[in-house]
Amino acid sequence: MNKDCRVTVLRMALIGVHAVALSCCAVSPPPDALADLMTDDDGGLQLPASWGASKIASAGVDHHWIDRFEDAGLSAAVAEALASSPDLEVAAARLEVAYQNARLAGVPMNPTSNARFDGNRQKRNFIGFPFGGATDGVFSNITDSSGLALDVNWEIDLWGRMRAGASAALGEAQATGAQLRGVHASLAARVAKTWFALAEARMQLALAEETESSYRATEKAVRDRFETGGHDSGATGAQLRLARSDTLVAKAGAASRKEGIARLQRQLEVLLGRYPKGEMSGAAVLPAAPVFPPAGLPSELLARRPDIQAAERRLASQGQRIREAELAVFPSFSLTGSLGTATEELSD
Repeated sequence: MNKDCRVTVLRMALIGVHAVALSCCAVSPPPDALADLMTDDDGGLQLPASWGASKIASAGVDHHWIDRFEDAGLSAAVAEALASSPDLEVAAARLEVAYQNARLAGVPMNPTSNARFDGNRQKRNFIGFPFGGATDGVFSNITDSSGLALDVNWEIDLWGRMRAGASAALGEAQATGAQLRGVHASLAARVAKTWFALAEARMQLALAEETESSYRATEKAVRDRFETGGHDSGATGAQLRLARSDTLVAKAGAASRKEGIARLQRQLEVLLGRYPKGEMSGAAVLPAAPVFPPAGLPSELLARRPDIQAAERRLASQGQRIREAELAVFPSFSLTGSLGTATEELSD
């Protein structure tokens, strides 16, 4: 490799390093869209700068609220649902797509380069020329040529239009992340709700079976008195029909409770990512109620809700989209450069 080719390759390497460095420029997410809404410039009610609350209330959101029920089965069911739920996997996949789109949104701010290598072999025939080496009056000449070139194009984001678009995409990815946290919390709540409903259904089934057993005992007593042929067989027959009707109603109620338990078992297994075979036993009794939330919790804790955070990020992203559209009317400026070399020897 001669000196000129080494200089050409060195310049290409420096341009590539410069392009990689430019691609590392970070894009800031959209600013908080609720900041202006929380401030009051009209002389209205001013929110206090700090909250007077107990130590427990100041601790913030309890992320381990399931454990406060002190039910090992419930905690295990929630952990299994979070580990294998299809809904959570779909939400996680959407988050990955959103962040990949955010990365692609920043690509136009980076320089683009196009490197190409060309090789050409050309054969020319000269007919009728009395040159040396001619055969049957035809003289041919073969020419080889090779070329190496690099083109670089970089659009300068002078007005911030591309930065606004990339910031909007990043805000949309953050909104998707908040939605994932919302699906996480919602899934845990649905598992807990179904778990409690299953325990309640089992307790109601036990009560229905006790009621059925009591009505059967009453029916047996009335039937025995009827079969003895008492002096008032007509009244005893009416009582027997009423007792039989009560027994059948109680039996139907117990069957309905069993059907409800089977439905809740399958619903719980679907949430846990299992095939709904109806084999989930659940809890036999309701767990003890946890301690009530302490007094003095600030209302700004509502801003930690995942759905509110997702809505705020979407609102902030739309603001950046509007700014991107407004800046699109300004002219764009691009820097272009081209560097290349050509030789008749491939070794050069």
